[in-house]
Amino acid sequence: RLDKILRDKNCPFGADEPYMSAAMRDYFRDIISTELKELEADLDGFRETIKIDPDTLSESIDRGNERASFISHHSDTERKSRRANLLRISREKIISGSDFGYCVDTGEEIGLERLLANPVAQRTVEAQTIFERNARVYKPDMTQ
Repeated sequence: RLDKILRDKNCPFGADEPYMSAAMRDYFRDIISTELKELEADLDGFRETIKIDPDTLSESIDRGNERASFISHHSDTERKSRRANLLRISREKIISGSDFGYCVDTGEEIGLERLLANPVAQRTVEAQTIFERNARVYKPDMTQ
């Protein structure tokens, strides 16, 4: 199964490659850098769209439309910003030769399949499940 995934993604290494070899690190650095560049362009584009020249807005309805547009893009922009930050962290781990590909909680290998699906994964599947479960349990109730 992993061999098929590697072929489908045009990976320059095989399933028998040592975990986080130079070829793997180069591959992930390249795909992370490409995605980061695309996200940063999207975010820059959004920043340009929210710049409002007061002289061009003659009616309050125009301001209302601008505000509605801003609000609708806000959630997507936050998600993209969080993803961009994770991409930067992962790229820095690769460049510095630190612990890219290893779980931040357990130190275990995250696994090649998981990283191919999500190159910014910080935890193994098991550790992520525990992390999310704890986040729900300890999340403060904001309704009171």
